[in-house]
Amino acid sequence: MSMHVPATIRNSKNKVIKEFACTGVDMLDNAFLWVWRDMLLKMLSTRLPHLENTVTSILSDIQSVTRDPSASLQRLLFSETRSSPLNYGEEDEDDSYTDASSSCSADSEINISNFPSNTNTVTPSHWPPTIASQLPTLRTHVITSLFATFKEQPSFPLYVSLASLSPTCLPAVSSFLDSNLTTSAPAAVTALELYTTFGYSNRVLTVLDTAATVFRPRDATKLQTAVRFLVRSKKVEEALGVAERELQDCIVRMRACIEGAFAGVESNESRMIWNSEVKGKRMGSQTRKDGIEKWVDSVIIDTGHSNPLGYVHYSVFCLLFP
Repeated sequence: MSMHVPATIRNSKNKVIKEFACTGVDMLDNAFLWVWRDMLLKMLSTRLPHLENTVTSILSDIQSVTRDPSASLQRLLFSETRSSPLNYGEEDEDDSYTDASSSCSADSEINISNFPSNTNTVTPSHWPPTIASQLPTLRTHVITSLFATFKEQPSFPLYVSLASLSPTCLPAVSSFLDSNLTTSAPAAVTALELYTTFGYSNRVLTVLDTAATVFRPRDATKLQTAVRFLVRSKKVEEALGVAERELQDCIVRMRACIEGAFAGVESNESRMIWNSEVKGKRMGSQTRKDGIEKWVDSVIIDTGHSNPLGYVHYSVFCLLFP
């Protein structure tokens, strides 16, 4: 929805601290992230151990309820919706913070790939020193939470968020992905996208060989990108090998689809009927037509192996096949 939803945050003295002009209700999470950041900093400033443990739990919950889990904690840390996380607007002399440019539309969303790795947030003037001093601690908690989430649900956008806050995370991320290539499709896809992006052709080949059995049909685009990257990297023979392997897998799936719809297509009975009732008969003759109908009945009627949904699957397969 494109409904305009304004949001104003005031302090206890009714002074305006922050204003948001959100286009769409779903964009209100920008305002919530801004409030949650101050709340978490306040909790950390108490230096109570049980509250620090609660911060970790809250960060995990925030990722699950916001619209973009891979970038939500990063947006919380910077609390901005423009492409530059440092652009917080100018603060007034009377300590009010009315940033009219804080529009929360889809067009002004953060592009996390543009975040510099050494980004430092600007400290709002309404923060007392005890709150501002906890920002590095919150950053550490965010990095820890992001990496924990990455281990559970690895993805390339999540790595981008993590790397923008912790530039030295690549060895740890790479080690985790390499150890889970054969058991986790998301890990294999993330590793493939990561190494393709960084230009590590040998590692791309390792992923393609090691995780060949875990890739899913939905990963076809990532595989195609990897193959194109190998071609550009002068590894044409290896790229053709990957393409051939995928084509062979496609043929196996096509055969399984056809056999699921026509279980008796290779039975001895159907072959005998074809040879005796169809083969050699004059094209268009009634005898040949009757023979074809008899052959079709022998192919699809198999009480021991027929799949009731096979015909539906086959019809969809024919519609989608180029």
